[in-house]
This record gives sequence, C-alpha cells and structure tokens, in this order.
Amino acid sequence: MYKIQNENWRTSLSCRRCEHLPPLGKLPYLKILDLWHMDALKHIDNEVYGDDESAFPSLESLSRSNMDNLEEWATVAERNMFPRLGKLYVNGYKDLVDLPVIPSVRRLEIEGESEMLLSSVHNFPFLTTLKISGFHNMRDFPAGLLHNHTVLENLEIFYMESLKSLANELENLSALKVLNIEQCYELKSLPEVNGFCGVASLRSLHIEWCNKFTSLSEGVRYLTALEDLNVWECSELNSLPKSISHLIALQRLTIGGSKRLSSLPNEIGCLTSLQQLEIDYCPDLTCLPQGVQNLKKLRVLRIRACTYLERRCQKERGEDWPKIAHIPYIYINFQLIQALLTPPSFAFVSSSV
Repeated sequence: MYKIQNENWRTSLSCRRCEHLPPLGKLPYLKILDLWHMDALKHIDNEVYGDDESAFPSLESLSRSNMDNLEEWATVAERNMFPRLGKLYVNGYKDLVDLPVIPSVRRLEIEGESEMLLSSVHNFPFLTTLKISGFHNMRDFPAGLLHNHTVLENLEIFYMESLKSLANELENLSALKVLNIEQCYELKSLPEVNGFCGVASLRSLHIEWCNKFTSLSEGVRYLTALEDLNVWECSELNSLPKSISHLIALQRLTIGGSKRLSSLPNEIGCLTSLQQLEIDYCPDLTCLPQGVQNLKKLRVLRIRACTYLERRCQKERGEDWPKIAHIPYIYINFQLIQALLTPPSFAFVSSSV
C-alpha cells in the first residue's frame, strides 16, 4: 500500500512493498517529489514518466531516499524529461550503479557506497552546488571526477571515513567559492602546491572533525580571495604553513581542537584584512607570534581553553598583552576583557558560542 502525502505542487510517497511507481511524470503542476522507503522497487522507467511528450514538466526538486534495491534509473533521450529540475537528492542506494544525465540540475546531494554511483557526478556538468557523503570505503575520488565542473561554486564533502586524498580534483574548479570538508577521518592534508592553482576564487574553506589532518598545504598561497578559514577539531594539526601570508583577503580565522598545535607562524602578521581571530582548545599553543601586533584591522580576538595563552594574554600583565592591546574586543574564556569601541555590527559571530 502506498503512503502518499499529496498537494497540488508537492507529493511524498512511501511504500516498502511497491514494485512499480504510478505515472507521476504526467502531473503538470508537481514541483517537489519525495520518494522514500521503497525497498521493493528495482527499476525506474517509462512507467513513471507516462506517455506525454514532456515528463515532470514543472518538477524543481526530487528526493529519493532509502531505496536500497534500486538497480536502474532510466530516461528516454528522445523525450523532454525533467526540464526544470534544479535540485536532486539521492540517498541509500546499494545497487544503483548510475544516475541519468539531467542537464538542468544545479544542486546535487549524493550519498551512497559504490564508486560507480559517485562517478555519475560526471553526468551533471552544470552543477553549482555538490554535496557528497558516505562512500565509506573509498580512499580516493574516481579519477577526474570534478574535472568538467567549471561552474561549481559550492563543494561539501561529509563523512567519507576512508578518504585519504583529494589528489588533483580541485584543479579545474575555477568558480569554486565554498569548500567544506567534515568527518573525513583519514584525510591528512589538502592538495599540494599545484592542487590549488585552479581555485583562486575560493572564499570559504572549512575543515572540521578530520582526526588525522596534520597541516594545510603550501598550496594555500593561491587562495588570495579566501575570506574565511576554519580548521576545527582536527586534533593532529601541528602547524600552519608560512604561505598563509598570501591570504591577503582573509577576514576570519578560526582554529579549534588542535591538541598538537604548539605555535603559529609569524607570517600571520601578513593577514592585513583579518578582522576576527578565534583560537579554541589548543592546550599546547604556548604564545602568540609577534606578527599579531601588525594586524591593524583585527577587531575581535577570542581565546578559549588555551592554558598558556590565557595566562600570557592577561590584560596589562601577560607577556603577550603588548601584541594584542590594540585589538578592540578581546574575549578570554567567554569573558570580555577589553572593549575599546561600541560593538560593531559587522563583526563576525562565532558559530561555536
């Protein structure tokens, strides 16, 4: 029996024993379609598209989740299919080996296990947003996976437990603005020098909960448009590269949960656009570099759970106080110890507070 939640523009359908789908493609005003927990469904074919010249003429968002036995998703090249589909979410397919070519898709979220399924990303060259998660046994991306995604702006990689390297997959992402990598427990570093040549437009880089991540590569020198850098809960991080000095557009730098980080490079003083610096849970970080006093645009400094820094940054008494006395807003363990100006409305708000 189908479980259907239906509105004129949206349909949600669930049926564990369903072996065939009704001709949903004939619904002229359907904009959002959610299919989930259809364990017996093995094929998506002409039956669901109907016999009209255009199938799913108004559909904008399609989610397919927990369809573990789906083996084939076919389309018909001669017909106008999914002409307006912009967002596609696929999850939980054990047997599906390929996704069809749907040129209109701009946002793809894909979660699964097989390398062939992930390779289907090739079929969506006009993506602006791509989210990849799962694929727990995959150590590397399929070769050339992202090489034709020249308009991709947002790339998010989550929970790929065995991923060790991004190799050269970033080289051709000339439009990329946001790169988030989370819970990739085997990832040790970012691509080396040449690996970042093609992503000079990157604005935001977040690396979080990557337990074996030890360092940013020297290739960050090419990220001259980067505004936000966050390395969070990467417990093995032991250094930042000297090439960080090239990040002349960086406005926010956040480092947290790095138990092995004992020092910051003096080149941090070259971050002439930096407005907020946040350092959390770095117990071995012994002092701030001298270059911090060169950060004339720095407005907010937050330090939490950093034993040495807490002592050295005590107002007017700590050894590092002369380096930071010019900063209008200084927080130590959530306590505001200095406020020289009225709080500016443009100040970044910490996501971890």
